[in-house]
Amino acid sequence: YQVCLFGEDRAKNRAAMITVALNEHVTLDDWIDSEAASETDLRTEVITTVATTVSQLHNAGHQHGCLYGKHILISTKTKDVDVRLLDLEKIRSSFLRLTAPLQDLDQFFRHSAAGWTASDSLLFLRTYCGESRLRRFTEKLRRRVQQKDPDTCRLLDFNV
Repeated sequence: YQVCLFGEDRAKNRAAMITVALNEHVTLDDWIDSEAASETDLRTEVITTVATTVSQLHNAGHQHGCLYGKHILISTKTKDVDVRLLDLEKIRSSFLRLTAPLQDLDQFFRHSAAGWTASDSLLFLRTYCGESRLRRFTEKLRRRVQQKDPDTCRLLDFNV
């Protein structure tokens, strides 16, 4: 992010950051429902780049707290897909290394765009956690999503 202005009030535990406008970016929700998302190789690259970004956030011990497709901006205007996260003020450190990712991904899948598919979910989770953890993590995520929104479980309806 190109920061233009940053200020903080440590006494009140708050801060503000203003960045350069991301005019070349669109939300993941808007992109996944667009014509551009029908191009298989690009769709794969976008999903794996988003999954890698979210994985890096979680592996650093942070929880986004509001991980929706509308809070993920992407740009496919350059050679590499560029991913930016919005609503960073909701990020918090998490000592619960498994609970925080489950909460974020539960939100992400329950609020995903109409164009998101079970194949997209499998690719995302394969990239996010790797083959060795895929089955166990997916089972926990399915149970969590099932409790809150049984209809959304269709996005996690795949065999691993």
